[in-house]
Amino acid sequence: MSASVGLNLNIPIFNRFEVNNYVKTAQLNVESNRLSIENTKLELRKATQQAYQNALAAKSRWNAAGKSEKVAQEAYRFVNQKYENGRATQYELFQAKNHLTQTLSEQTQAKYEYIFRVKILEMLNVLL
Repeated sequence: MSASVGLNLNIPIFNRFEVNNYVKTAQLNVESNRLSIENTKLELRKATQQAYQNALAAKSRWNAAGKSEKVAQEAYRFVNQKYENGRATQYELFQAKNHLTQTLSEQTQAKYEYIFRVKILEMLNVLL
């Protein structure tokens, strides 16, 4: 009878700096993720500022369209009076009416664009 006992021991004396490489790779990944988060924050801030500026511009267009509407109303009223007194042609009356209609359309578009821009701002503020 023969009996044998074997023992195998593996002690890594030199593992080609694998552990150091894993640690450095993990540190680089952490730094990359941190920079990615910062970049996303900056992009969100930029989008918020752009949305705010767009809302201000839309509000200005709406205000300007309101003023244009008043002027177009007055011009139409004036041309209508001239037409009733026989001093303006039907073409001039239709032209003034078309201008008034176009102005009202622009005012409505500006109003809804402003509302849309404000809603975008509200959505961005929810994200923040």
